[in-house]
Amino acid sequence: MAAVYVYAIALIILSVDWCMSRIMVFSLASDLTGGNYRLLRVLEHFPKEEYIFAMPKDRKKDMLKIIKKYEIGEDIYHIVNNAYELKEFGEGNRVDYIEYGFYVVEVAKKLGCEMVYFPHEHTYIPIGFRLGSMKHKVMWTELLQQTPVVGSLLKENGSGFKLLAENLKIHGHSSLKIIRGYLRLKVFKYAVDDTPVLAVSRSIPYELSRLGVDANIKVVEPGNASDKCLFKGLSRDYDVGFFARVVPEKGIFDFIKSIKILKEVMPNLKVFISGSIDNKNLEKVSNTLRALNLSVELQFNVTREEKFKLLASTKVLLYPTRADAFPTVVLEALSCGTPVVAYGIPAIRFNFDTPAVLKVKPLNIRGLVLATMQVLKGGLWEGLENEALNFASRFTWDRVAQAEWSMLTTLAKK
Repeated sequence: MAAVYVYAIALIILSVDWCMSRIMVFSLASDLTGGNYRLLRVLEHFPKEEYIFAMPKDRKKDMLKIIKKYEIGEDIYHIVNNAYELKEFGEGNRVDYIEYGFYVVEVAKKLGCEMVYFPHEHTYIPIGFRLGSMKHKVMWTELLQQTPVVGSLLKENGSGFKLLAENLKIHGHSSLKIIRGYLRLKVFKYAVDDTPVLAVSRSIPYELSRLGVDANIKVVEPGNASDKCLFKGLSRDYDVGFFARVVPEKGIFDFIKSIKILKEVMPNLKVFISGSIDNKNLEKVSNTLRALNLSVELQFNVTREEKFKLLASTKVLLYPTRADAFPTVVLEALSCGTPVVAYGIPAIRFNFDTPAVLKVKPLNIRGLVLATMQVLKGGLWEGLENEALNFASRFTWDRVAQAEWSMLTTLAKK
């Protein structure tokens, strides 16, 4: 009997410990995208006693493997390792996602939390949050790290469905997928309704408004940051580099087309492509380079230390992203004193008001080539180094976390 009492008391103590936390931060992260890395760095700066970090058991397991593989650091490993374990997320359908969102709110209620904070975009899980919130009186909000459905606006003329369709066509979507995308945008609007949600960039409410979605969005300022560059004063052995998830929406094939033209003018150009890549895109990239007879150094799935070494060793980062809100890699390049050439999509225009980021009309390959040549010829890359460093120094993780936490606690008091 004494053992039973001891066990019961232990459970009470544990539950009280969890209930001291006001906000449940719920994440589905299972890989290390820029948005997921941002989340983990921000959590390092949140007051530990005032939030619970919760993850599905299967996603947590996957994330721990990724953190070890890429040597992200012990502090971040501990954040994930200590995350409260929710039931497995697995592979589901729309109804499963809604039910999971409802389940998360139920768990938050049992743990005594006042709010569920979801730092991702998802079409259906927030419906579960909304339904769960109605029943359990637990508030919820989410953080938009890109514009739902479309990612970014490559073309900005027009509005509503026509504008959405035009942009999704650029990404190669069929008519059926465009209609589905429009319906997903409607579902997002329903799920959010008048709930205040956060965003990492002013480009997100701007783009949503152009698409006909006027949500109650509060922008975190600053919305993103960069780690300090691990390398200073390295020889700039590479002329041009690309670093991102190696997928079409990050502009990898726009990059390759640009390099093909650049090498015709500057045949000794030394170039690297790096970032995370899967087998499908590895085959596509390799085949494209082979077909164009291009000699480019490939360094995939590198550690963060190796990433910064590459960024600090190139004269310019050519990053023609087609889908971003506040790209971390641009800040990381600038923190190494490396200028950037990118498409002038809203995410780039709104967040990088600096001469160290040269902006080109979206989808204009010739513009990318000319801007890159401008940086390389005459040593402009050297002249932009201090501007890049000074701009990047304004964006720190503690400032991002303070702004974000202040917004969350303000919402939790309402």
